[in-house]
Amino acid sequence: MQNLALRLVFSFLLLFSLNSPSFAASTPDLRISVDQLADLMAKTNVFANVFVIDARPADEYKQGHIPNARNLPFKSTFQDLSRSGLVIASERAKVIFQSIGLKNDDLVVVYDGSNMVQAARVFWMLEMNGHAKVRLLDGGLSAWTSGGQPLTTVVPPLSISDYRTTTNRNAVKTWVDVQEAIDNPKKFTLIDARDGEHFVGLKSEAYRSGHIPTARNVPVNKNLTADGYLRPRAELRALYGTLPENGEVLVYCSKGLASSLEYFVLRDIGIKVGNYESSWMEWGNKLNLPIVPANATTTAQ
Repeated sequence: MQNLALRLVFSFLLLFSLNSPSFAASTPDLRISVDQLADLMAKTNVFANVFVIDARPADEYKQGHIPNARNLPFKSTFQDLSRSGLVIASERAKVIFQSIGLKNDDLVVVYDGSNMVQAARVFWMLEMNGHAKVRLLDGGLSAWTSGGQPLTTVVPPLSISDYRTTTNRNAVKTWVDVQEAIDNPKKFTLIDARDGEHFVGLKSEAYRSGHIPTARNVPVNKNLTADGYLRPRAELRALYGTLPENGEVLVYCSKGLASSLEYFVLRDIGIKVGNYESSWMEWGNKLNLPIVPANATTTAQ
């Protein structure tokens, strides 16, 4: 009886911390562990306010997913092929969220298979559209199954909601914002999430090779442990090094996908950050914008 009471108290405190706006603003805890999610799911009245999104492809979802998870495959649902794979406009996103019954006050938990990049992209997209309570499942589905948690092939029933979107300009950045960051290095820090070869200009998907002036290189894979979990926050703070006090970080990669995970990580360690979604595919193809070219002396991580 005493153990049951303790578990109920723990569940209440967990839900309070996950839903508290002041908690998210002062001491962000945007990752959720397998044990935490499983504990929420065990409490029917608590789990009613939790909305789990599986960002994997539909065929993988059908083979088995977390119970009650809705499938919103990032590539087929949220990418706008008419905009070179950038995320869809807010109006289209609103219709999708309404069609699956998402409510504005739901606590959303997003996961993917293992590396969390696609889940982080959905996390960023939800924050970009003004959703206040979004969490990332640390380790993704691999962590869920490794923890002995069940999978199901049952698709939960869908309902229609009146979900509304509001643009969060802090989350999404443009090339104009990046230019301002270059001109104000004491206020802004640019971080390139691509691998070292792309950073120094040995590889490029754009017309030009190199990186944006003043940018630091933090390859996206350095944010994870060898077994696919997010690294401890102390290690991540050391990884990103000294950042300007009261400043802001802008992250980019090739197409805004890898940088979404670094957006999440920086949010999770309490840093103000925005994602330059168009990233190098735009910057590297705009010939009037400055770059550090491939033949320049530079250092990658």
